[in-house]
Amino acid sequence: MALGFTENEAKTYLELLKNNSVTTTYLAKKLNLHRGYIYEILDKLIEKGVVSSIKKNGKKHFEAFPPNEILAYIEEQKLKMNQYESNFKKILPELNTLKSKEEMKQKVLLFEGKKALKSILVDVINCKKELFVFGAAGKFPREMGPYYFLWNKQRVKNKIKLNIIYNSKETGLQEKTKYEKELVNKRFIDFDRNNPTNVMLYSDKIIIVIWMESPIITMIQSKEAYSMYKKYFDTFWEKAETI
Repeated sequence: MALGFTENEAKTYLELLKNNSVTTTYLAKKLNLHRGYIYEILDKLIEKGVVSSIKKNGKKHFEAFPPNEILAYIEEQKLKMNQYESNFKKILPELNTLKSKEEMKQKVLLFEGKKALKSILVDVINCKKELFVFGAAGKFPREMGPYYFLWNKQRVKNKIKLNIIYNSKETGLQEKTKYEKELVNKRFIDFDRNNPTNVMLYSDKIIIVIWMESPIITMIQSKEAYSMYKKYFDTFWEKAETI
């Protein structure tokens, strides 16, 4: 009974409809439910205005109101929901303000595995913001395989510019598809080639990837930290040689 009744409330109401007046003992046996639980159900049905109770010979009996009474219950729920909606709309601006404040807070998340890295790369596409990468050693295409080429195709389709600093000129020249060249600015600088990490910056996020068999990824979401890292990137960018 999809009227805001639970399954047991519906069963109890239907059983009461079949009988003029019954006790909790009868309902408990008929529905195979504990008497204490039956009382809880009946209290809720009484509160909903579809069941009443009377005393007969010193015992409490329960009766179901006619089904038409349920229409009155539905109308009452409609009025309540309208009131809830009206009240919620009044406080909605304040709730949105609280959400905005929460979003301004710093966030640090740790992920592991290539699947997690793919999720972050999907976020890069969805954000559609310019991407800055440094410490690149060519591990992305080697470790991510075909997904690397698919991602680059999506990046170009969404007009996302990529600024990347490689740790060697040779690595930066290893291209296999046209999408690796479009909307890309490449430079190189003599980083430590054994450095296992590289850093990606986009939107207000810093992604630090430690390349292992199962990559470890740290995501920092902070406008202040992003600004600091972006200045750090710009310093290297000015010193790096164009490919």
